[in-house]
Formats: sequence, structure tokens, C-alpha cells
Amino acid sequence: MNNFLRKVLVEFSYWFFFFFAKTLKLVEEELPKEIQERLRTGKPVVYATLHEDDFGLLSFTRGRSFHVLISHSKDGALLADFLGRHGYCISRGSSSRGGARGLIQMIRSIKNSGRNRKEAHVAVDGPRGPRRKAKAGVLMLAEKLEAPIVPAAVCYGRAWVFEKSWSKMKLPKPFSKLNLRYGNVIWPDSNLPKNDHLKQIDDELVSLKAPNS
Repeated sequence: MNNFLRKVLVEFSYWFFFFFAKTLKLVEEELPKEIQERLRTGKPVVYATLHEDDFGLLSFTRGRSFHVLISHSKDGALLADFLGRHGYCISRGSSSRGGARGLIQMIRSIKNSGRNRKEAHVAVDGPRGPRRKAKAGVLMLAEKLEAPIVPAAVCYGRAWVFEKSWSKMKLPKPFSKLNLRYGNVIWPDSNLPKNDHLKQIDDELVSLKAPNS
């Protein structure tokens, strides 16, 4: 795809989603007080999310300068342009290709973002699954930033489910209600085995999704 067509597609997608999101009723839980205080004072926070919630989360977070990691694939390039148009700060890489470089770039970007809200969003079960199983990248990011991990999940009133996708991606239906829920704050602990940490994240996310699984 040439650059002109890519720009046209990104611009069309941006405005389509912009107006589509206006039809949704969005209800966001209040963040824990300690997280609100960190953001107010310019300290970083890492949100652990699921790939199935990507569309739902975008409805809540567009325009908030979230830091995200996008793969180096051709689809990833298009997605990076689309999310960048929505105000996201993009780093390129994934757990399967260029991940270490991507995380380093993301850490630098967050640390250099001045007094802005330093929020990173990591879809913990990507890029290819298994579904709802966290990988270690989110822990590495939180440790390097000395930041807490906040599990976050979307519950849908009505949604289409892409059953053939590994993540069972959900797309909210127009005029439906979405709830963004936050779990218990998880602090990286070097004394705790990595797998125990990841199970903590998995359990929190599954619990948040329980009313809507």
C-alpha cells in the first residue's frame, strides 16, 4: 500500500471510529487513590489489559497520550498510524519481533514525557496468545519504570465477538454500554517468582471480566 492510500485509510478509520465512539455509553471506574496521586505528580503507571478489549479500551483512552507497543508487521504500521492519530505515543516492537528494542524505546519515551500523565498500556496476552495468559513484558516494563501494574478490563453491554480470532476480539455494538473496570494494584516484587506475578495478573483480569466472560 502506498503512503497516500495509507493516509486516506487511516484518516477514514479515525473519523469512522470518532463518530462511532460517540454512540457508546462509557462508564469508567475511579482509579485507586494511590494511582491518581502518581499520575498527578508525573509518575508512571502501567495498565495490564487484554487484546480482546483493544476496541473497547480505545473508546475510553483516545486522546490521553497513552504509551503503547505496536509490532513491526505491515498491519502494525497501519495500526501505529491509526493509534497515533488518536493521540497515542507509539513504540514499535513485540514479544516475538524486536520486543527488547521496543520496550527500551517505550521506557525512554515515558521517562522523557515531562510532567504529562505517564501511562503505558500493555495487552499482556499478545501478540498471538494464548488468550488471557500474561507474558513477562509487562513485568519488565513495570520493573524498569519502578511503576505499579493496574489490571484493566472492559465489560460490554452488547458486542460482536470475532470468534475465529485467537483473542476472541470484541467490538461494541452502536449505542451499547461499556464499563471500564480496574483491579487491585500489583507492585513488582523481585522476591516473588515471575510466574506467580503473571498468575496474579491473569487472575485479576479474569475476575474483572467475570460479569461479561
